[in-house]
Amino acid sequence: RRGVAALGTGRHDEAIAALASVAADGPGHADAADLLAEARRLRAAGFRRRADAAEAGHDWLAAEAALAALAAAEPADRALADRLAALRRHHAPIVFARGQALYLLGPDGGDEHLLTDAVPASRPIWSPDRSRIAFVSPTGGGRRSPAALYVVDADGRNPTRLSGTAHPNAVPAWSADGARIAYASVAAYDLAADTGLIAVHLVDLATGRDADVTSITGRDAVTPTWSPTGDRLAFVSRPSAAASDRAGAAGLGHVAVLDLASGTIANLSGDRLPDVVRVIWSPTGDRLLAFARSRGIDGGMPGVTRLLELGAADGSLTPIADVADAVNGGWSPAWAPDGARYAFLDGPSTLVVRDRTGGETRIETAAALSGAVTWSPDGRALLLAAADPTDPSVLVDLTNPTPTLGNLAVPFDPEWPTGTPQWGPLTAPPLPVDPTAGGEAPVTPPP
Repeated sequence: RRGVAALGTGRHDEAIAALASVAADGPGHADAADLLAEARRLRAAGFRRRADAAEAGHDWLAAEAALAALAAAEPADRALADRLAALRRHHAPIVFARGQALYLLGPDGGDEHLLTDAVPASRPIWSPDRSRIAFVSPTGGGRRSPAALYVVDADGRNPTRLSGTAHPNAVPAWSADGARIAYASVAAYDLAADTGLIAVHLVDLATGRDADVTSITGRDAVTPTWSPTGDRLAFVSRPSAAASDRAGAAGLGHVAVLDLASGTIANLSGDRLPDVVRVIWSPTGDRLLAFARSRGIDGGMPGVTRLLELGAADGSLTPIADVADAVNGGWSPAWAPDGARYAFLDGPSTLVVRDRTGGETRIETAAALSGAVTWSPDGRALLLAAADPTDPSVLVDLTNPTPTLGNLAVPFDPEWPTGTPQWGPLTAPPLPVDPTAGGEAPVTPPP
């Protein structure tokens, strides 16, 4: 009865859930099976109507959401899958900040519009399902003052302040389910005096609860990144400014992993990555990319950047690239959404796309690039941000065996507070994952 009532009032998801349980009881419930098929047909028709209307109105995010839901319900429909892929490649919006306001822009150069200028905005980051955007809002105190952490809906509505203690250079990290954000907090750090402790905080979007999860190490903690199942966080751990005054804080940088169920923190890289500055977890397995950068010698010889693969299960370390005098690689490298490959810059204008077996494709762009690399949501293209936003950024289409290059004008804020463009999310939506060392079930943060 509940399923029939839901079907009669257009609550198709509820109807399907109720009727499926009855139909599963066996052939004696033929009516339930017929009603279930009808509920699924009506739901699919509703998705198609919404997708058609959204595409006609250039509401590409709504169109994608409807098509993605339809594709999940009808996985064998090849034409539908192609339609969704084409929309994601040609219309999935890019978010960036200009004049400290958030904008969306289509990868075809069209549909640019202001998303919000309610508060100053920098470092926008899509949620995994691209229904919301997290960003850092700088204060009038500049680099030496804490920033605020916000989220806003993808239509510009409901800007919500989550924290007032974000590091001004923080890059928020969404969990794959979109329920939590990890960020570098200066709640216990004085930016002006350069003393105290930078810690990774977790904020729960449903409750607003903000928790410090790394201060127990007595070391600074930055650049958090989530395991695909949400059970662990990796981050860069390094001596704090007051390390000599804090027991156990001596030593150089390393990659640490926090188990959220137990609250324990392990040193994954040992003393092999003293100059590590960023770590990025694969969206589908127990591999991480570690980006390291030495500072050079007193402004003389340039520093050297390194890229390495790090195994979360055993701490294995595999060198990938060494680049002298490279561009700022703080946003590079980037995993593809399916975790099958990643991309990084090898020098100021050369893109490398590397797969999990070690195969590489090198692409010369003949452009001056900033170092920011972002994948399209479908993983078939890349956007390489220009070093000077008055120059066009570079679009790299990987659909065919021979990649093709194009230009896209993205007038983002290049200096601090940066508005670097982001096309697809840094954290991919939940996908089937390889067995992991820390378990499969997502867990909640420790109290």
